[in-house]
Amino acid sequence: MDRWQAMRVFCGVVDAQGFTAAQDRLGMTHSTVSRHVKWLESELGTQLLQRNSRGLSLTDAGRSYYQSCVQLLEQLDAAEAALAVRRARVAGVLRITLPLAVGAIELGDWLPEFEQQFPELELQLLCTDRLVDLVAEGVDAAVRISRQLPDSGLQARLLTHSPLVLVASPAYLMRQGVVQAPGQLAEHRALAFAAGPAPLRWSVVSGQGAVTEVQPHTALRTDSVATIFEAARAGRGIAALTWHTVRSAVERGQLVRVLPCFHLGQYSYHALYPRTRHLRPAVRAFVDFMARRYRQGPGG
Repeated sequence: MDRWQAMRVFCGVVDAQGFTAAQDRLGMTHSTVSRHVKWLESELGTQLLQRNSRGLSLTDAGRSYYQSCVQLLEQLDAAEAALAVRRARVAGVLRITLPLAVGAIELGDWLPEFEQQFPELELQLLCTDRLVDLVAEGVDAAVRISRQLPDSGLQARLLTHSPLVLVASPAYLMRQGVVQAPGQLAEHRALAFAAGPAPLRWSVVSGQGAVTEVQPHTALRTDSVATIFEAARAGRGIAALTWHTVRSAVERGQLVRVLPCFHLGQYSYHALYPRTRHLRPAVRAFVDFMARRYRQGPGG
């Protein structure tokens, strides 16, 4: 039997001046209340209450023990209340790993609002396109962009789906010509997010679902989405990036959709975090914030 619970029941009986009144206050049956008090007396090896025809009264030991119980329970309640407040506060250090597309390119679109909502939070960002081991590296949560999320044993929450679209700078299209059909991409410079020497191939999908395989000329090959984005803005070629990555640049006129009625498949954005019974409020706040941000954004 739980000693703290037995102490609460004992104090409840004393405060109510009887077992019958105590059972209503405590939400217990008369036999359960009595069993707790008897167990406590047995554990302490002394009688706490005297029961007679006129009711009950405290023994000398019971009176002293009651006063101690009241103080201990008040301290326990205060400690639990303080912990509950701390758990509910979105504060402290939050370590997040983000793809470069989210952490660098999109940073200005979401960080100011996040900091305004959670001013007591210190955000530590690990911006990289490598897959970070959250547990091994002490990271609280991650945002991942992928065609299909691999099974990692982590808790996953879908944030949004985003089509992979083709973009180029207005200066590049003015210089090289506007692309009118997928086949014309073979005549253009491509900025490739790929490793190795294999030729770049794009599977361009129309609004009706027709697929055209294209092998453009690769002008730049890199493992960095941020590099491809900046190269596209600098007019070095056509890039295939998720719509959420390029949306702001398109709205500002820095990039233009190439073949706007076509796409190269769909990617999913997920928030990942270790499975735990008690998720930190800071982690939940970040995940909820990113989910709202992507849900409110325009589609492709």
